[in-house]
Amino acid sequence: MNSALAALTGLVLAIVLIIRKVSPFYSLMLGALARGLLSGIGLEATVGQLICP
Repeated sequence: MNSALAALTGLVLAIVLIIRKVSPFYSLMLGALARGLLSGIGLEATVGQLICP
């Protein structure tokens, strides 16, 4: 998937979760995780980017 499209998908996911009253921290973390996985980075690299960019 295109990186820009993956970023928009992660952002939309985070916004929807925040609107549904999920904690903003968890919403943003799940959105960032979805962005990384959809852009094709992989789970290990995505978590590495989230912990220490």
